[in-house]
Amino acid sequence: SVYAAASWLLKEIRRAKTGAGRSQRAPVALLTVRDTARRLARLQASEDDLRQAGSVAEIDWVEVGEAGASVTVELAID
Repeated sequence: SVYAAASWLLKEIRRAKTGAGRSQRAPVALLTVRDTARRLARLQASEDDLRQAGSVAEIDWVEVGEAGASVTVELAID
């Protein structure tokens, strides 16, 4: 579902911010999402909400095979 995919991605964003010792309000300069076309379509359906909830400036959607899903979070410089 769109909700499950968006929840997963927000969790990854929060994990990256916590791992970097940053506030959950810290802006994300670039979010790169590598996943299947089907899952990317679900995530893109909630793109506006993801940008707002995760403070994301730019999202790069990259289609990959089943085994290649990953997320890279580049936080903005303070």
